[in-house]
Amino acid sequence: MVNIGVSLVNQLSPKADSDGCAGVMTQLFHQLVRPMANSETIGSFLNGLRIVVIDGTCLDIPDSDENARVFGRPGYTSGISTHLD
Repeated sequence: MVNIGVSLVNQLSPKADSDGCAGVMTQLFHQLVRPMANSETIGSFLNGLRIVVIDGTCLDIPDSDENARVFGRPGYTSGISTHLD
């Protein structure tokens, strides 16, 4: 899966100038993301509902006006971050 992702990112990279990173990542997401389990996979359903897990991956992007326009700013308003380096 990683090799497929890297290959697609390399193919989509030229589009980043016109679409922005969000467009590239959205396209990559829709091409790669599929359920990993089916109805036969033990533990993949509970009471008839598929169990879904969302990865909390955080991407570090440069603090620029362009990135703020595309991705927005963090939701905290106190000006104090709980992030520790």
